[in-house]
Amino acid sequence: MHHILQKISFKNISFLNNYFIHFLNFLLLRHQRQNQAITLK
Repeated sequence: MHHILQKISFKNISFLNNYFIHFLNFLLLRHQRQNQAITLK
């Protein structure tokens, strides 16, 4: 039983990590675009 729980939690953690990484990349891209817009002015 404990082994199954570990597998499930590991899958959830990896999914959360992927989601978090995508979210960080999205924020970084937005930030870079804002900086480019500022430098264009």
